[in-house]
Amino acid sequence: MDIDIYASHAATTAIYPREFQRDPDPELPSLIYCGLKLCGESGEVAEHIGKILRDDGGKITDDRRQKLAKEIGDVAWYFVRICHHLGYNPSEILKVNVAKLAKRAAEGKIQGSGSDR
Repeated sequence: MDIDIYASHAATTAIYPREFQRDPDPELPSLIYCGLKLCGESGEVAEHIGKILRDDGGKITDDRRQKLAKEIGDVAWYFVRICHHLGYNPSEILKVNVAKLAKRAAEGKIQGSGSDR
């Protein structure tokens, strides 16, 4: 599925808490909510990977693979919603990331840390 089409589908299921809509930027509360939820869903992915080591003997079972797929889908949902609240199509973000990685690879700077390598 095309990621921008997916983002359109994701928008139809976006329901956020509205208790803190007093902010001068109307996108900020939704951005905060989605950013926090993205962290939570990413943590659930990490939890399942940890359970591969602890509970599944280091084997990626079919059950664990399915559970991870669902959590990764949730990560994707929040990713595309954050893109929306920042005014981007997800495909634009992915293109920028590909260009950034290509530049780093060409400069021999794939490894290391920091955003502006």
